[in-house]
Amino acid sequence: ASYYYHDIALIRLAQPVVYTNFVRPIRLWVSDDIPYDKLHAMGYGSTAFAKAPTNILTELELSIVPLLQCNQILPSDTGVPEGLLDSQICAKDYERNRDTCQGDSGGPLQLNLMRKNRKHFRYYLIGMTSYGTFCRSEYPGVYTRISSYIEWITSVVWPEQYDSYFPEQLQ
Repeated sequence: ASYYYHDIALIRLAQPVVYTNFVRPIRLWVSDDIPYDKLHAMGYGSTAFAKAPTNILTELELSIVPLLQCNQILPSDTGVPEGLLDSQICAKDYERNRDTCQGDSGGPLQLNLMRKNRKHFRYYLIGMTSYGTFCRSEYPGVYTRISSYIEWITSVVWPEQYDSYFPEQLQ
């Protein structure tokens, strides 16, 4: 059986990323608490169920659906036999009944916070697109919560700094 738990991966790039005005790093959201309602998902996936993917980057504004509510409304055959875990997030666009679609998996669920200068946003990676039941349906999409994997990400990406971030793990 294929399950959607711990749906996260890291890749090692062959070359360093060249930053530009359009290519910038995103901050990792480290708190389990998300005190904001509007999140943004984006990707090049399909714009409707069983349609071809798009070559235009699409962005959606989504609202968080509480896990308890999400567990009650998601169909029972969605690949999460134990129900959704705290390491997952549910989100959807309530106004247009839509969420991410096939081909968007692995894409960001992010928080765009206006900086104090009110000229630029600061972007935070909250989650990664994991799966959904249908696109444009009453069902929310499910995302992997980044804060649940911060220790693992840090230990892989910055191993030399891991013990200064999480000294309690060394005891």
